[in-house]
Amino acid sequence: MKKSNQILKKASFMLVLSVLFLTSLVAMGNKMTETSITGDVIKGDEPEDPYFFTMIALPDTQFYSQQYPEIFMTQTQWIVDNKDELNIIYVTHEGDIVQDYMAESQWEDAKEAMSLLEDPLTTGLPDGINYSVLPGNHDLPSTLYNEYFGVSNFEDKDYYGGHYSTTNDNNYVLFEVGYLKFIALSLGYSPNEDVLNWADEILQSHSDRRAILTSHSIIDGDGEWLNEGENIYEALKDNSNLFLMLCGHVHT
Repeated sequence: MKKSNQILKKASFMLVLSVLFLTSLVAMGNKMTETSITGDVIKGDEPEDPYFFTMIALPDTQFYSQQYPEIFMTQTQWIVDNKDELNIIYVTHEGDIVQDYMAESQWEDAKEAMSLLEDPLTTGLPDGINYSVLPGNHDLPSTLYNEYFGVSNFEDKDYYGGHYSTTNDNNYVLFEVGYLKFIALSLGYSPNEDVLNWADEILQSHSDRRAILTSHSIIDGDGEWLNEGENIYEALKDNSNLFLMLCGHVHT
Protein backbone atom coordinates (compact mmCIF):
# COMPACT_ATOMS: atom_id res chain seq x y z
CA MET A 1 0.00 0.00 0.00
CA LYS A 2 2.87 2.40 0.81
CA LYS A 3 4.41 1.83 -2.61
CA SER A 4 1.00 2.31 -4.22
CA ASN A 5 0.57 5.65 -2.42
CA GLN A 6 3.97 6.81 -3.60
CA ILE A 7 3.08 5.89 -7.17
CA LEU A 8 -0.19 7.79 -6.97
CA LYS A 9 1.61 10.91 -5.77
CA LYS A 10 3.86 10.69 -8.82
CA ALA A 11 1.00 10.07 -11.22
CA SER A 12 -0.30 12.77 -13.54
CA PHE A 13 -4.00 13.48 -13.68
CA MET A 14 -5.46 15.53 -16.49
CA LEU A 15 -9.16 16.25 -16.56
CA VAL A 16 -10.09 17.45 -20.01
CA LEU A 17 -13.31 19.36 -19.45
CA SER A 18 -14.08 20.20 -23.07
CA VAL A 19 -12.47 20.92 -26.42
CA LEU A 20 -13.06 24.65 -25.91
CA PHE A 21 -12.00 24.73 -22.27
CA LEU A 22 -9.10 22.53 -21.28
CA THR A 23 -7.61 22.42 -17.82
CA SER A 24 -4.97 20.12 -16.47
CA LEU A 25 -3.38 19.31 -13.17
CA VAL A 26 -0.05 17.55 -13.09
CA ALA A 27 1.05 16.26 -9.71
CA MET A 28 4.60 14.95 -9.29
CA GLY A 29 5.46 14.10 -5.72
CA ASN A 30 4.65 17.20 -3.68
CA LYS A 31 5.52 19.55 -6.52
CA MET A 32 2.81 21.14 -8.64
CA THR A 33 3.95 22.02 -12.16
CA GLU A 34 2.24 24.32 -14.60
CA THR A 35 1.09 23.08 -17.96
CA SER A 36 0.39 24.92 -21.17
CA ILE A 37 -1.89 24.25 -24.10
CA THR A 38 -0.03 24.02 -27.40
CA GLY A 39 -2.10 23.27 -30.46
CA ASP A 40 -4.47 20.39 -29.82
CA VAL A 41 -2.47 18.58 -27.14
CA ILE A 42 -1.86 19.52 -23.52
CA LYS A 43 1.86 19.68 -22.86
CA GLY A 44 3.43 19.50 -19.43
CA ASP A 45 6.32 18.12 -17.44
CA GLU A 46 5.76 14.40 -17.75
CA PRO A 47 7.18 12.36 -14.86
CA GLU A 48 9.87 9.87 -15.72
CA ASP A 49 7.94 6.78 -14.65
CA PRO A 50 5.29 4.50 -16.16
CA TYR A 51 2.50 5.93 -14.01
CA PHE A 52 1.78 8.94 -16.17
CA PHE A 53 -1.86 8.69 -17.18
CA THR A 54 -4.91 10.75 -18.01
CA MET A 55 -8.56 10.67 -17.02
CA ILE A 56 -11.05 12.71 -19.03
CA ALA A 57 -14.34 14.24 -17.93
CA LEU A 58 -17.00 15.18 -20.50
CA PRO A 59 -19.56 17.59 -19.02
CA ASP A 60 -23.01 18.43 -20.33
CA THR A 61 -22.85 17.74 -24.06
CA GLN A 62 -26.55 18.58 -24.36
CA PHE A 63 -26.20 21.50 -26.78
CA TYR A 64 -23.71 19.59 -28.93
CA SER A 65 -26.20 16.76 -29.28
CA GLN A 66 -28.96 19.25 -30.00
CA GLN A 67 -27.27 21.66 -32.44
CA TYR A 68 -23.56 20.96 -32.93
CA PRO A 69 -22.96 17.20 -33.20
CA GLU A 70 -19.74 17.85 -35.11
CA ILE A 71 -18.25 19.37 -31.93
CA PHE A 72 -19.23 16.29 -29.93
CA MET A 73 -17.57 14.10 -32.58
CA THR A 74 -14.46 16.28 -32.45
CA GLN A 75 -14.22 15.84 -28.68
CA THR A 76 -14.34 12.05 -28.73
CA GLN A 77 -12.13 11.85 -31.82
CA TRP A 78 -9.58 13.99 -29.94
CA ILE A 79 -9.66 11.48 -27.11
CA VAL A 80 -9.04 8.59 -29.51
CA ASP A 81 -6.30 10.47 -31.34
CA ASN A 82 -4.46 11.30 -28.10
CA LYS A 83 -5.07 8.12 -26.10
CA ASP A 84 -1.51 6.85 -26.54
CA GLU A 85 0.38 10.11 -26.05
CA LEU A 86 -1.59 10.98 -22.92
CA ASN A 87 -2.16 7.37 -21.82
CA ILE A 88 -5.90 7.94 -21.47
CA ILE A 89 -7.22 5.23 -19.16
CA TYR A 90 -10.76 6.41 -18.41
CA VAL A 91 -13.47 8.75 -19.71
CA THR A 92 -16.48 9.75 -17.62
CA HIS A 93 -19.52 11.58 -18.98
CA GLU A 94 -21.04 13.83 -16.33
CA GLY A 95 -24.64 13.74 -17.57
CA ASP A 96 -27.00 15.87 -19.66
CA ILE A 97 -25.95 13.89 -22.67
CA VAL A 98 -28.80 15.46 -24.65
CA GLN A 99 -30.95 18.57 -24.26
CA ASP A 100 -34.34 16.96 -24.95
CA TYR A 101 -34.76 13.47 -23.52
CA MET A 102 -37.51 12.63 -26.06
CA ALA A 103 -35.53 13.72 -29.14
CA GLU A 104 -34.24 10.48 -30.65
CA SER A 105 -32.06 12.33 -33.17
CA GLN A 106 -30.08 13.85 -30.31
CA TRP A 107 -29.51 10.40 -28.80
CA GLU A 108 -28.41 9.11 -32.19
CA ASP A 109 -25.83 11.89 -32.52
CA ALA A 110 -24.62 11.34 -28.95
CA LYS A 111 -24.30 7.62 -29.52
CA GLU A 112 -22.35 8.15 -32.73
CA ALA A 113 -19.88 10.40 -30.91
CA MET A 114 -19.42 8.15 -27.87
CA SER A 115 -19.14 5.06 -30.07
CA LEU A 116 -15.72 6.28 -31.20
CA LEU A 117 -14.47 5.45 -27.70
CA GLU A 118 -15.59 1.83 -27.87
CA ASP A 119 -14.53 0.98 -31.42
CA PRO A 120 -11.74 -1.64 -31.38
CA LEU A 121 -10.62 -0.47 -34.83
CA THR A 122 -10.20 3.21 -33.93
CA THR A 123 -8.83 2.63 -30.42
CA GLY A 124 -6.81 -0.52 -30.98
CA LEU A 125 -8.35 -1.97 -27.80
CA PRO A 126 -10.71 -4.99 -27.66
CA ASP A 127 -13.26 -3.10 -25.52
CA GLY A 128 -12.26 0.39 -26.58
CA ILE A 129 -11.31 3.04 -24.03
CA ASN A 130 -12.77 2.52 -20.56
CA TYR A 131 -15.74 4.87 -20.22
CA SER A 132 -18.97 5.36 -18.32
CA VAL A 133 -22.10 7.47 -18.65
CA LEU A 134 -24.97 8.58 -16.43
CA PRO A 135 -28.25 10.44 -16.96
CA GLY A 136 -28.48 14.11 -16.02
CA ASN A 137 -31.78 15.89 -15.43
CA HIS A 138 -32.17 16.58 -19.17
CA ASP A 139 -31.82 12.84 -19.86
CA LEU A 140 -34.77 11.92 -17.62
CA PRO A 141 -36.98 9.96 -17.79
CA SER A 142 -34.19 7.62 -18.86
CA THR A 143 -36.03 5.43 -21.37
CA LEU A 144 -34.02 6.55 -24.39
CA TYR A 145 -30.86 6.84 -22.31
CA ASN A 146 -31.16 3.12 -21.61
CA GLU A 147 -31.93 2.32 -25.24
CA TYR A 148 -28.68 3.94 -26.35
CA PHE A 149 -26.47 3.56 -23.26
CA GLY A 150 -28.15 0.74 -21.37
CA VAL A 151 -26.72 -2.35 -19.71
CA SER A 152 -26.62 -4.25 -23.01
CA ASN A 153 -24.19 -1.66 -24.39
CA PHE A 154 -21.65 -2.36 -21.64
CA GLU A 155 -22.19 -5.85 -20.23
CA ASP A 156 -19.83 -7.51 -22.72
CA LYS A 157 -16.95 -5.18 -21.81
CA ASP A 158 -14.37 -6.49 -19.34
CA TYR A 159 -14.14 -3.18 -17.48
CA TYR A 160 -17.88 -2.99 -16.76
CA GLY A 161 -18.55 -3.83 -13.13
CA GLY A 162 -22.32 -3.74 -12.88
CA HIS A 163 -25.40 -1.61 -12.27
CA TYR A 164 -28.18 -0.92 -9.80
CA SER A 165 -31.56 -2.55 -10.38
CA THR A 166 -32.53 -3.19 -14.02
CA THR A 167 -31.26 -0.01 -15.70
CA ASN A 168 -27.87 1.56 -16.36
CA ASP A 169 -28.82 4.82 -14.62
CA ASN A 170 -26.35 3.95 -11.85
CA ASN A 171 -23.31 1.86 -12.70
CA TYR A 172 -19.63 1.29 -12.06
CA VAL A 173 -16.49 0.30 -13.94
CA LEU A 174 -13.16 -1.20 -12.88
CA PHE A 175 -9.74 -0.52 -14.35
CA GLU A 176 -6.06 -0.58 -13.43
CA VAL A 177 -2.82 1.15 -14.30
CA GLY A 178 0.40 -0.33 -12.98
CA TYR A 179 -0.07 -1.15 -9.29
CA LEU A 180 -3.04 1.20 -9.01
CA LYS A 181 -6.53 -0.26 -9.03
CA PHE A 182 -9.56 1.98 -9.54
CA ILE A 183 -13.31 1.77 -9.28
CA ALA A 184 -15.39 4.54 -10.88
CA LEU A 185 -19.02 4.95 -9.84
CA SER A 186 -21.51 6.83 -12.01
CA LEU A 187 -24.72 7.87 -10.25
CA GLY A 188 -27.69 9.33 -12.08
CA TYR A 189 -29.18 12.70 -11.24
CA SER A 190 -30.20 13.09 -7.59
CA PRO A 191 -29.72 9.48 -6.43
CA ASN A 192 -32.20 8.33 -3.79
CA GLU A 193 -31.45 6.54 -0.52
CA ASP A 194 -31.66 3.07 -2.06
CA VAL A 195 -29.14 3.99 -4.77
CA LEU A 196 -26.79 5.56 -2.22
CA ASN A 197 -26.99 2.45 -0.04
CA TRP A 198 -26.09 0.37 -3.10
CA ALA A 199 -23.19 2.71 -3.90
CA ASP A 200 -21.95 2.44 -0.31
CA GLU A 201 -22.00 -1.36 -0.52
CA ILE A 202 -20.12 -1.30 -3.82
CA LEU A 203 -17.42 0.98 -2.40
CA GLN A 204 -17.06 -1.20 0.68
CA SER A 205 -16.81 -4.38 -1.37
CA HIS A 206 -14.04 -2.78 -3.45
CA SER A 207 -12.20 -1.09 -0.60
CA ASP A 208 -8.89 -2.17 -2.12
CA ARG A 209 -9.53 0.11 -5.10
CA ARG A 210 -9.18 3.89 -5.25
CA ALA A 211 -12.66 5.23 -5.88
CA ILE A 212 -13.90 7.99 -8.18
CA LEU A 213 -17.53 9.08 -8.19
CA THR A 214 -19.29 11.04 -10.93
CA SER A 215 -22.80 12.40 -10.61
CA HIS A 216 -24.48 15.16 -12.56
CA SER A 217 -25.23 17.60 -9.72
CA ILE A 218 -22.87 17.96 -6.74
CA ILE A 219 -21.68 21.56 -6.27
CA ASP A 220 -22.66 25.02 -7.52
CA GLY A 221 -20.52 27.60 -9.28
CA ASP A 222 -19.03 28.79 -5.98
CA GLY A 223 -18.02 25.31 -4.90
CA GLU A 224 -20.83 25.01 -2.36
CA TRP A 225 -22.86 21.83 -1.95
CA LEU A 226 -26.05 21.43 -3.89
CA ASN A 227 -28.62 19.29 -2.09
CA GLU A 228 -27.93 16.33 -4.37
CA GLY A 229 -24.20 16.58 -3.79
CA GLU A 230 -24.42 16.94 -0.05
CA ASN A 231 -26.65 13.86 0.14
CA ILE A 232 -24.08 11.87 -1.83
CA TYR A 233 -21.22 13.10 0.31
CA GLU A 234 -22.95 12.40 3.61
CA ALA A 235 -23.90 8.89 2.50
CA LEU A 236 -20.47 7.90 1.20
CA LYS A 237 -17.90 9.99 3.11
CA ASP A 238 -16.95 7.13 5.43
CA ASN A 239 -15.37 5.25 2.52
CA SER A 240 -11.71 6.19 2.84
CA ASN A 241 -10.96 4.95 -0.68
CA LEU A 242 -13.22 7.62 -2.24
CA PHE A 243 -10.82 10.41 -3.21
CA LEU A 244 -12.39 12.24 -6.17
CA MET A 245 -15.94 13.44 -7.01
CA LEU A 246 -16.82 14.94 -10.41
CA CYS A 247 -19.94 16.75 -11.62
CA GLY A 248 -21.43 19.01 -14.27
CA HIS A 249 -24.90 20.62 -14.31
CA VAL A 250 -24.06 24.19 -13.25
CA HIS A 251 -23.11 26.67 -15.98
CA THR A 252 -20.52 29.12 -14.66
